[in-house]
Amino acid sequence: MSSDPRHSESPHHGLFVNGLCKSYGPVQVLADASFEVRPGEVVALLGENGAGKSTVSNIIAGSTKPDAGTIIWRGKPYSPANPAAAIEAGVGMIHQELKLLPDLSVAENVYVGRLPMRGGRIDRATMNAKASAQLKRLGLDVSPERKVRTLRIAAQQQVEIAKALTLNAELLILDEPTAALGGEETELLFQQIRKLKAEGMSFIYISHRLDEIAQIADRVVVMRTAASSPGTSVPTSRCAPWSSRWSGAASSACSPSCRRRATKRCSRSRTCRRRTRASTPSASR
Repeated sequence: MSSDPRHSESPHHGLFVNGLCKSYGPVQVLADASFEVRPGEVVALLGENGAGKSTVSNIIAGSTKPDAGTIIWRGKPYSPANPAAAIEAGVGMIHQELKLLPDLSVAENVYVGRLPMRGGRIDRATMNAKASAQLKRLGLDVSPERKVRTLRIAAQQQVEIAKALTLNAELLILDEPTAALGGEETELLFQQIRKLKAEGMSFIYISHRLDEIAQIADRVVVMRTAASSPGTSVPTSRCAPWSSRWSGAASSACSPSCRRRATKRCSRSRTCRRRTRASTPSASR
């Protein structure tokens, strides 16, 4: 599959990133990044530290301005001046470090900066009702009046997602969303992503946990360092190319079933071959 959205065979109203570049002084941190995200799709950005994953995400989210390149979003040129402009356009980013106010309620965090007013006072009944509706949409059964600091990290993350939903986000960038989550909490997050994906929402998913990427992503954009070539887009069903295109560590992304299907192809990677033999003895015979 071509990584260049300019050669897409099926135009859509999702996100097209074309040739983004960014430098800080003499240091180039992003070179010719090109990929696309279709409506209702989860695209994972994969690469070593310094490959430009955070930089391209911050550009899309309006936190950083590119030096070159273009973005098309929903069929129109897209160049957000700041995160507020990105949110207005339907693009949100949930950072690894959650940006919640712990001493405010869940509903207040969801509507912070845009609290509904009535008669010169905060309309708490409306705010709580609307926040509760979004929380139920995500399957989170907590009171909208509960203080955020009393919630577990996974629930706080859901509050961030609920906030994005009230802003009518159509594309969410998730930066290392499972870094502080356990196995059950991660699966709950995945259930929510799949549900929102079925409703047409798109996701850019950044993670170093390659087994999770194999579970949740539809496609992977393999990014390299700025001095190397731009990213390569591959479907997650093709585990083997990950190990040959992104330093053998990527072989851990192969799920057990995928290892069995791809044993011969994965044999190019010594790391993958050793892990395959350990997990599927019969496949190595």
